[in-house]
Amino acid sequence: DTPTQPGGSNIEAKTRPLVVIDPGHGGVDSGARGPGGVMEKDIVLAFALKLQDLLVQSGRFDVALTREDDSFLKLEDRVALARQNKADLFISIHADSFQQPEIRGLSVYTRDENATDVLDRVLADQENKADIIAGLAPPQMATSVVDLLVDLMRREMRRQSYEAAQSIVHQVEPSVALRKFPVRQANFLVLQAPDVPSILVELGFLSNSSDIANLKQSGWQDRTAEAIARGISAFFDEMQQGNDQASAEK
Repeated sequence: DTPTQPGGSNIEAKTRPLVVIDPGHGGVDSGARGPGGVMEKDIVLAFALKLQDLLVQSGRFDVALTREDDSFLKLEDRVALARQNKADLFISIHADSFQQPEIRGLSVYTRDENATDVLDRVLADQENKADIIAGLAPPQMATSVVDLLVDLMRREMRRQSYEAAQSIVHQVEPSVALRKFPVRQANFLVLQAPDVPSILVELGFLSNSSDIANLKQSGWQDRTAEAIARGISAFFDEMQQGNDQASAEK
């Protein structure tokens, strides 16, 4: 059953999930640029604020932004913010450009499972691995067991990330132009938190005139933000149902 309100839910959550929204770029990093001085950093911040409002109004989520103004934040700091606050979902918002102007439409990225993980060099350190599974294992647990737990956690985060991407695309599809094969994988640094489900939403392309027109239009922004909010809600509904089912089977 699809919730009728953005961010609405058929399930009463016992604790509110934390959604961290990451408006891409900012400050000295303007991101992609379109004709007439349209800048990605401005479009994605305005959109992120709309999405935040919808999620907060639903009463179901705690929501934080990695930036609330035109400030610069390193990619690794964006990931760290989500991890330190134990986010339940991390969503990075972008609006890219491409050398082929006919490419257009919204897409959602998850981490490429075959990508070289830039965090591997950090995770190789036993102390940091122990930090990831803090509370899940005794501090003196054997390295091989810690490695296994981290690997299992990564797999679960990738699964949840994919589920979140599918839920959002399902809600967006009826009313928003999508790229062909809208759920995609790539080696984006911001998607590589080992303990937070993470997705990157490409709202469209500033190299395409139709997408630019949409991205600048408040009606399109509202419609798309509402659909993404419904997708986020549906994802958490599915996660809750899965948890309830697992508990019932024990």
